[in-house]
Amino acid sequence: ARVCVEVGDKSKAIKLYKKILKYKPDDFQIYNLLHEMKEIKFNKLIKNKIKKFLNSKKKQYKNHAQAKFLLSKYEREKQNFKSEFLLLKDAHDIIYENNKERFTNVTNFYLNDLGNLSKSYDHSIELKNNLRKREAIFPIFIVGIPRSGSTILEKVISGGSNKLLAGEETAIMHILFDEIFKNKNFKNNIDRISEAVIDQYEKNGLINFDSNHYFIDKSLENFFCLGWIMKIFPNAKIINIKRDPMASIVSIFRRNLFNTSWAHKIEDICKYVNKYYELMYEWEYKFHIPVYHLHYEKFIDNFDDETKLLFSYLNIDWHEGLKDINEKGNIVSKTASTLQIREPVYNKISNDYKELSKFIVKNLEQYEWFQHNKL
Repeated sequence: ARVCVEVGDKSKAIKLYKKILKYKPDDFQIYNLLHEMKEIKFNKLIKNKIKKFLNSKKKQYKNHAQAKFLLSKYEREKQNFKSEFLLLKDAHDIIYENNKERFTNVTNFYLNDLGNLSKSYDHSIELKNNLRKREAIFPIFIVGIPRSGSTILEKVISGGSNKLLAGEETAIMHILFDEIFKNKNFKNNIDRISEAVIDQYEKNGLINFDSNHYFIDKSLENFFCLGWIMKIFPNAKIINIKRDPMASIVSIFRRNLFNTSWAHKIEDICKYVNKYYELMYEWEYKFHIPVYHLHYEKFIDNFDDETKLLFSYLNIDWHEGLKDINEKGNIVSKTASTLQIREPVYNKISNDYKELSKFIVKNLEQYEWFQHNKL
């Protein structure tokens, strides 16, 4: 069923998910997925089923969280945004408390180790190996925070050139992250690490030195290592997709990004977004890493003008059919946006996040980027 969703066969996915419910009638993850596909609506039967489950003594925590997420959707539909917020908070608290130690360690690593460039980066290091090979590669890295429009951007860019291969959340630079996590002397091994990174792109089919030297990687958290990316790939282009941060934060909070350590506490989400702003500024103005900034709202509202500018920067030929690229049957997406990207590119900006944001705003007043976006 999941594969059918990823390749766009919605009707087959719905049939398979409904078949699962025959065997697991209280699996609220399936109800959530069917609701996202607009296949089920809340009725008395579903509400009673959730109520009975929540009143039971034995509740597997993942299903417990899914039930809360499902109820939050019901409250959102009724525009009871305070109730939606409280249910979302309950759902995230359940997930966080059952993964607290791991989530705390991973989040601390991102914010305090990867996010401290004096520890994780050395601008003076020059890679010595395979310069000719590395200069033959022309990758595009899309970075940002989740729920900022990166998936549809990737599809539009890849639709502009049959040279470009796209990677769905490949996270290959985690090879570097793992080295930073395990080895304080990782900088001494940066040549070996760079070879491992290139090898992994080859294994994933994004690089083929006989026929293809172009690819897109939209692993958003690569913003932690832009300096290393430019050292490994001197011809890389980096696109930073930016959206109203409150819209992204609300969207992250509304999603169940289960394995994302920082996505379950509002304070952690805000700290992560703050680290993103800090690092993007530091990469660009301290280390002079070239970055192309694309504003999601402008990208949607002025699609033709914005894509023409972007494609000129990327040296890709622009064509009229880009708006319809997501309606083609060859899209494969494994991200949380897999359903949304099959809708028309234009007229997609929604302001419904603003009501929920009222319950989050107090967490943001301390941040300069939030004050700037208020102006």
